[in-house]
Amino acid sequence: MRAVTSSTTLPPPPPGHSQWIYVVHGRSRIGAGSEGVTVPAAETLAIKASGGASKRIVRANVDSHAVLVTGEPNAETFLQQGPFVMNTEDEIAELEEACHCGCLDKFYD
Repeated sequence: MRAVTSSTTLPPPPPGHSQWIYVVHGRSRIGAGSEGVTVPAAETLAIKASGGASKRIVRANVDSHAVLVTGEPNAETFLQQGPFVMNTEDEIAELEEACHCGCLDKFYD
């Protein structure tokens, strides 16, 4: 999704699905009024599944770009650091090391 100093209405997720919004560039405000949350670049907002899913409003005061992922929850814990999402700090450290040494394309050989 891309919000260029405007607002975008996201469709509600299917029943039982969660959403995960990662702001790549700029900052976005998710939700309305006192229930809204401002998410800056390189940060993530996880929205738990609920039975009464509703549309979500995304507003941007600056040129923004965000990624929206929707799916059924798998009940696993996760850790997000920058663009990386893994299950443990050790996995994040291993992935960052592979990225810094230039061998990320060989990481899962």
